[in-house]
Amino acid sequence: MATFNPLHPLESSIIELIASHKGITIRDVHEKINSEGVSVSLNGIYKPINRMLDCQMLVKAEGELFINSVWLQHISQFNLTAGQNHLPTRSDDISLPLKEGQRHDFHADSLQSLDSIWNHLVTKLTPILKDDSWYVYNSHPWHSLGMRDTEQRLYESIISHGKEVFMVFGNETFLDTYGQKLVTANGYHTTIVSDSPFLQDGYALWVCDDHIVECIFPEIISRNFLFFFQSVQNISNFNQTLFSDVFKMKCNCKITVRCDTKEANRIKSLFKGILAS
Repeated sequence: MATFNPLHPLESSIIELIASHKGITIRDVHEKINSEGVSVSLNGIYKPINRMLDCQMLVKAEGELFINSVWLQHISQFNLTAGQNHLPTRSDDISLPLKEGQRHDFHADSLQSLDSIWNHLVTKLTPILKDDSWYVYNSHPWHSLGMRDTEQRLYESIISHGKEVFMVFGNETFLDTYGQKLVTANGYHTTIVSDSPFLQDGYALWVCDDHIVECIFPEIISRNFLFFFQSVQNISNFNQTLFSDVFKMKCNCKITVRCDTKEANRIKSLFKGILAS
């Protein structure tokens, strides 16, 4: 899910923008929405804001917009209830952090479905693991190119818990270097290498403290993504819709989370060697 409500992306952008400010004018909302690449007229901003004022999602005081606290309490209760009853693929059934030697596999029928499980696990682990950093390896910046909003929110959430993210990409094609720049946040650091100790295609790895989260993409997924990275030499030739469709391809995808102190330390040493070079 890339927005608060993906069925209404403009309304979602507006409500999230207002939530990030302690009061903001409609004109400032309009300017900031347009600065983020969403082309909408001032009148186009007024209409959804007026609807949200009418249904008491928002309040307006002294010319500034605020989140209605009654609605916010309702959303908080909704989040609690939904989180207890509808966590993806029952990934909340396991007790985190894991104990030494424990391992759990989670399956999904597409990479897109797997992504929600992955983000859920990482988000749950982040505040309870002791290390200050996540070390991440992706063969390519698939998610930055195809699921940018979701990726941005994930890293911002991790950083909000006081952790840094050190991301290493394993290839140096045009699309790799382009995708590297799409997600930015203070505390999110990226490095591209052409030679790494990890798989160059279809591999994603996260390590923090003594926990390891990893995924080897199904061959058909890896092959389809690789076509784009090998063939696109100019961004005008990049079809983002087709690229994003790869995430929706139906196949057996698996993510593994395990607690292995020795292996985690070994992997972190590999990352530190890459980052120091």
